[in-house]
Amino acid sequence: MFFYKKKKEEDIEIPENPIRDPLLAVPIIPEHVEMRYDDYGVIHLRSMPTAKSLNDNLRRILRQDYSRKVELDEHGTFCYRLIDGKHNLRYIAEQFAKMTGQDQHTANMQIIMFFKELMKKNLVALRIDK
Repeated sequence: MFFYKKKKEEDIEIPENPIRDPLLAVPIIPEHVEMRYDDYGVIHLRSMPTAKSLNDNLRRILRQDYSRKVELDEHGTFCYRLIDGKHNLRYIAEQFAKMTGQDQHTANMQIIMFFKELMKKNLVALRIDK
């Protein structure tokens, strides 16, 4: 059993100016993510974990693959192609709404959920510009 000091509410650091609008974040593709297209134009993503220990290096040498692989659908491919490190999520949501013919609020919610899932799998990161 491990003992640790529980963080109190006053110990938690809160940023001075938290972002109020999540659509202002700019998505970027991390270095460890590989992307390839298949014959149908669909994007396949693979996240390679970084070697942090001797066991990780041994797995890499023995060619044991511990990468995460994800195949995006048509809408996911459209959104992932718009990631260039310059445009924010609002721009991607506007383009997505135009492509699908949905209202802007629904497109915003879908884009937020899509990028949230990609962030859970370490396939995308968000940069917050001030």
